[in-house]
Order: sequence, then C-alpha cells, then structure tokens
Amino acid sequence: MITRATILAVCLVAASLTVQRAAGSEAMPIRASLATFPLTIDNWHLKSSAPIDDQILAVLGVDDYINREYGRGDVDDAFMYVGYYASQAKGDTIHSPAHCLPGSGWAPMHVGRRRLEVVDAAHPDGTSIEVNRYLLQRNGERELVLYWFMSHGRTVASEYRVKIDLVLDAIRWHRTDGALVRVIAPLPSNDAAGEAAAEASLVSFAQATYPVLSRHLPAPIASMKE
Repeated sequence: MITRATILAVCLVAASLTVQRAAGSEAMPIRASLATFPLTIDNWHLKSSAPIDDQILAVLGVDDYINREYGRGDVDDAFMYVGYYASQAKGDTIHSPAHCLPGSGWAPMHVGRRRLEVVDAAHPDGTSIEVNRYLLQRNGERELVLYWFMSHGRTVASEYRVKIDLVLDAIRWHRTDGALVRVIAPLPSNDAAGEAAAEASLVSFAQATYPVLSRHLPAPIASMKE
C-alpha cells in the first residue's frame, strides 16, 4: 500500500505539472447541471440532499456536484456523490476516495474491483465497465463503496490510467474536464446474505444512474469532432 501510494503521488505531481504546462486548456461546461439530476431514477427515489460545506468545497475544487441519498422501498438505500471538474489545468484535480475515505476514519477491509453491465446512448446493446470496490468499517459500522471516473466518453477505475488520460487529452485536445462518481450502501453487520443483497441493490442503483450521468457530462471528444 505504501509503494502504491508513493507511485500514485509521483503520478499526481507529474500529471499536475504537465497539465498546467499544456497551453490552451479550456474549461468545458457541463452539458446539464447536476442540480437537474432526476429525483426519481427507475424505482429509486430521492430521500435527502446534503449540501457540502463551503470550506470542503474549496478544498475539493469542484465546479458542479450532487451529494444525495436515494431509496428503494423500505430496505434499500444508496448514497451518491458526483463531483464534476470543468478544468483540471490549474491544480484543482479529482480527489480519489482511495485517500479521502481512510482519512475520514474508515478502515478498508477489502479493496478490489468488479465489472458492471451498463447501457447508455453510446452502447444501447450494453457494455461492461470496471469500477473500484471498497469494503470499509468504522466503529462497528460497515459500508460498501463503488466508485469510478468519467471523462470524454471513457469510464475508468484506475487512478493511474485517469492521470495518464488527463495528460494526453490536455496535450492533444486541450481538455481536462472529468468527473468522479461514488455510490455507497450501508451493510448489515456480520451477515453474508445481507451483504450480498446490499451489494446487488447498490449495483442496481449504479446501473440505473449510469445512462443519466452520460447525458449530463460533456460529450465525448469523438462526438465533438463529428
């Protein structure tokens, strides 16, 4: 973990310096404000919305975001955060949950990845995306976190890959916009069946929201060139 964190820190610094030196990088307005994100998605309904403190927003550096809780029936809950950056060329870069969650007291019990089958406008017949999967614990509570990065029509799990793409897109296309998507489900304690049900529910929520996210975020670079 220490080696991984060191390599990632070096990548972050190198990416930041390269992006800042990429001449002409411009802020890319979001296609539709996240404030207009639907209150109902399939059979999921908004339960609450939590504005983020101004001081925390200043640290995050996001240009648009949502921080909401959705529910389905009486038992399924999903917490969703989306942070959008119109430009990362001036030092405001995506903060990975891999660092933020442990920093807030959550201890990782299992860290890995999984694939999700999703459908969106670009893939009406479906496609598979890879997302990060974190199982966390704090003060006897447990939660499951799925998160991924979206930019220019790509969905990426790897923090390394997203930094490489950031640099290349800044040089080639003068675009450094991107978004972090994180969904969380609380887990029952020491209940394997309940954990499996909660994960299935969270996956269902992620699959329902994915095509909606694609409609809000800027168009892929290939679409803009056509």
